[in-house]
Amino acid sequence: MAIWNTLRSQLDAPRFTAHRIAFDKLQSLPEGLGKAKAAAQSKGTLNENGIIEAVREYASKHVAANLRHEMKRLDAGRKSLADRRRALTIPNSDPTNVADALLKQEIRKYVLSLDPAKRTALLTVDPDPTVLAAVFEGPSFLTEVDAGLRAQAESAFVESKFPTESAVLREDTEALQVLEMALDASRKELREAMGLSEPEFNKWLATSAPLSDGEGV
Repeated sequence: MAIWNTLRSQLDAPRFTAHRIAFDKLQSLPEGLGKAKAAAQSKGTLNENGIIEAVREYASKHVAANLRHEMKRLDAGRKSLADRRRALTIPNSDPTNVADALLKQEIRKYVLSLDPAKRTALLTVDPDPTVLAAVFEGPSFLTEVDAGLRAQAESAFVESKFPTESAVLREDTEALQVLEMALDASRKELREAMGLSEPEFNKWLATSAPLSDGEGV
């Protein structure tokens, strides 16, 4: 219970109402299964295997579809965040603009001529979008800018050019991570209550609440 309370306290912001609803649903699923198990035990007529079967039957009827629904919502949230991140990026250039292409060629030569420290500073301290576009549009060997430095440069660009949007995106990413942890906790508690291994649980869920065509949660 402590882990659930700790996680939920991170969703106190008013705009995270939908997140709290999803969180509470994920928390309620193992709680409901626990009550079903207690009810089966209270009958006094079932052995351990009978109790487990009763728990699994309850889960198939009352848990699987709800769990799948929350997994789909979380997946949609991940995709939405990815789309928003892509929107906050270096603008595309016009490939038919010859003057622009020549300028970027010279920029790449200049970037290549710099020592590593100056190159990093140029690309990560309030970076210029034209410089970044020139670097990003060419292969790394033309500038000696590897994938790690590219990621730093893009992050620095987004932070400097879109500070408000970046701050909101960070908060939303953290909130989604809380829901991902809640999903992991819910699945773990459900799986343990049902006496299933991880592969067995995944198979049960796929059978009880199959994905629709085109889905891949």
